Amino acid sequence: MDVGREEALGALEQAEAMDAHTRGRGRWYAGYATVYAAASCGLLLALGLMPSPVTVAWATPLFLVVIAGLTAFALSRPVQPRGYKALHGGMIAAWSGVYTLTVVVGATAFPGEMLWWAPGALASAVPPLVVAYLALRRGRSTR
Repeated sequence: MDVGREEALGALEQAEAMDAHTRGRGRWYAGYATVYAAASCGLLLALGLMPSPVTVAWATPLFLVVIAGLTAFALSRPVQPRGYKALHGGMIAAWSGVYTLTVVVGATAFPGEMLWWAPGALASAVPPLVVAYLALRRGRSTR
């Protein structure tokens, strides 16, 4: 069975249209990562600027509720962005390093010091925001 040139071109156009539609549906991850960045900033500012067991007792569970909501949202999405596993794994690894450094050094050397905790909170938002940008970019790219 010979496939004609017109038929082949039509099939390619359909495949490209489907690819573009599917690729665009992975852009939800940019919103996910942006909310993650905001939650991380809020958590670190709360822990650092109001250092007490009471702050840990409400700020950490609140952060975990946000993460649980984001996870439920992510699991309900029918399409993952291209390279999702690497994007998400890299984001979590980089975020974990910044978060750990900020908390360990800040709790021991700079409790309550705005000049440590504000930049640390902002730095913790960088990995998720970079991933948000990449997810948007990948959702628009043609390859």
